[in-house]
Amino acid sequence: MSRMVIKSIANEVQKSKYFSVLADETKDISKTEQLSVMVRYYYNNTVNERFLGYASCSELNSKASFEFIKKTLAACGINIQNCIAQTYDGASVMSGHQNGVQAIFQTEVPKALYTHCYNHRLNLVIVDVCKNIPEIEQFITLLQQLYNFVSRSTVHMVFLDLQKKMFPKTKTIELKKLCETRWICQIAACVAVRETFSVTLLLLNKISVESKSDRSMEAKSILVHINFEFIFCLHLFCDTFSQIKIVSDYLQFPNSDIGTSCIMVESLIDYLKEFRTVDRLFNVLLEKVVLFTEINNILLPEENLMCRRTHRKLPVRFASYITELPTSENSTVMCKNDVKIIIFNPVIDGMINELQRRFSDNNPILSGISSLNPQNKSFLDFQILLPFAKHYDVDIESLESELKLIPKLIKRHQIEKKTKINTILDFIQLLECYKLAFSELYLLCTIAIIIPPSSAGVERTFSSLRQIKTYLRNKMINSRPTDIAILSIEKNISKNLDMGKVVDKFSAAHHNRKIMLI
Repeated sequence: MSRMVIKSIANEVQKSKYFSVLADETKDISKTEQLSVMVRYYYNNTVNERFLGYASCSELNSKASFEFIKKTLAACGINIQNCIAQTYDGASVMSGHQNGVQAIFQTEVPKALYTHCYNHRLNLVIVDVCKNIPEIEQFITLLQQLYNFVSRSTVHMVFLDLQKKMFPKTKTIELKKLCETRWICQIAACVAVRETFSVTLLLLNKISVESKSDRSMEAKSILVHINFEFIFCLHLFCDTFSQIKIVSDYLQFPNSDIGTSCIMVESLIDYLKEFRTVDRLFNVLLEKVVLFTEINNILLPEENLMCRRTHRKLPVRFASYITELPTSENSTVMCKNDVKIIIFNPVIDGMINELQRRFSDNNPILSGISSLNPQNKSFLDFQILLPFAKHYDVDIESLESELKLIPKLIKRHQIEKKTKINTILDFIQLLECYKLAFSELYLLCTIAIIIPPSSAGVERTFSSLRQIKTYLRNKMINSRPTDIAILSIEKNISKNLDMGKVVDKFSAAHHNRKIMLI
């Protein structure tokens, strides 16, 4: 059955002609590295991302990974020379400029443009901000300590009971564990703490007073650090991460495209810049934090106290023994206005700088893709489209002629149909009726939408691998989990298989069976 599913996918890819490759690695339950491969193509007015298989990576090097990708495509009957793009994470094995998979791939298929997964870039932005600002690093550490404390069996039961008593009509909320790989998921942890804040405070106070064990000391130490600074960080993260999550969620959609993704990232940068420069927006956040602090009876900092961070000079005799700054040099926020200078500005500035650094590719080919998006300011700009068109060997003269006529057609279509062309997919569907007349532009648009902005589709296949290769089935050889995963992941195709043909193929493949299948 899995072979029939793969054959169906291969037929669609061949009809589409052009496709892109997505790949990523993960460890299964037996600690074996597994490489997952998918293809993305445009077929029947839809962008499709299809799973092709797993491979056990006995050698964790770029050549072995590339050979598996090549072998997988060949086994499916897909011509590797029709690959127009490849998307991986930022690991050196996959994305190395000289010896990475993408470099080896481009040596064999020069047209296969490499894009670093946008979701991984966004994740690295958050990682850099969280780990380079001491106050935020302490905030994240405290969140994790709070989760560890509440998740203990006895404490957890008290936590749930308090929620039911205080809010009998609402569903109980669980604190979320912080994810070390997907930092955008920290928003769930922040929101959970904010929603259960009053319950958590009551729990900590109750345990610190009633219990005489180590739990009491731990509860007291956590309570000491739950202050105005912590609440400000909590609200700041809930607000900013919710905006970043919108972009992250879009990048994970199978039909997301590079052009719209770039616009989403630019919009996020614009939002953060406005948040940083418009005092009114900061004041709204600060008022919300102050109100939340007062409701929960947390001590507010002095209103007009002009405070500075103390920088004690380290005695010379300790210089060779101490390698890090003592905690006494890192004082907390002493007044409400401190949070803007110490926390707010560094966080927002860090996010803006990292977003601009990681998403400013300066790649003329990718700029050309963005100019095919109707929302882009440079929509259908010939000069910007030129590098993109040359890379994929489009007839430049024909393209220039088509670009002069197509705006009139778009305007006419929008008036007659009373609909707007908002995305590249909308634009392609318009060109579908006129693809003989606008063949070069149609080709560029189909290529543009095939180029994946994210490798999230591959990561979704890891969930199936964990369900298939479990603790009790950890010795399963690689062909079997791949076959099962294909039927599971591509269930829309497998459900529509003709069972009569499946039985016929099975019967033809096993001539020595004693039971005849009719």
